Amino acid sequence: MIVIRHGATPPDQADTDPLHLENIDKQRQLNDAGRAQARSIGAAMRKLKIPVGEVYTSMFNRAVETGKLPGFGEVRPSIDFAEGGPVVTSIENSRRAQALRKLAATVPFSFVATDTVYGSGMIEALRRNAGKGYVLGVAANCVCLRSALEKKVIK
Repeated sequence: MIVIRHGATPPDQADTDPLHLENIDKQRQLNDAGRAQARSIGAAMRKLKIPVGEVYTSMFNRAVETGKLPGFGEVRPSIDFAEGGPVVTSIENSRRAQALRKLAATVPFSFVATDTVYGSGMIEALRRNAGKGYVLGVAANCVCLRSALEKKVIK
């Protein structure tokens, strides 16, 4: 499983209607750098021959776009891949975290673009303990893949 946060967004943009995810105009959007990051993720993973079976994203457009741009195929948006924070109840945040844990435990290699890195440390630990998977981090100027098997950074 590969979990990433969405690509870069303009620092002066905010989500002004987070309860209505169908209202894309009221969400933060990827900027050119964010789109380039997403494409570079796809190129790096193809170069390293990392298999991708399924692509899941949060329902925020910036995450959906981050999931589409690498070119791995159909994207499956779900509310389960976004932390609701103070906008939803703690019960709902716990339900979402549990859904992510379940996916991490059952899906061998997936690409998950989330709106937040909420739970990604937990997923990395689950994958490492199972001896499989990767966790991907996107820094300002590089894409880093860390193998849960080898515990080293691949650039």
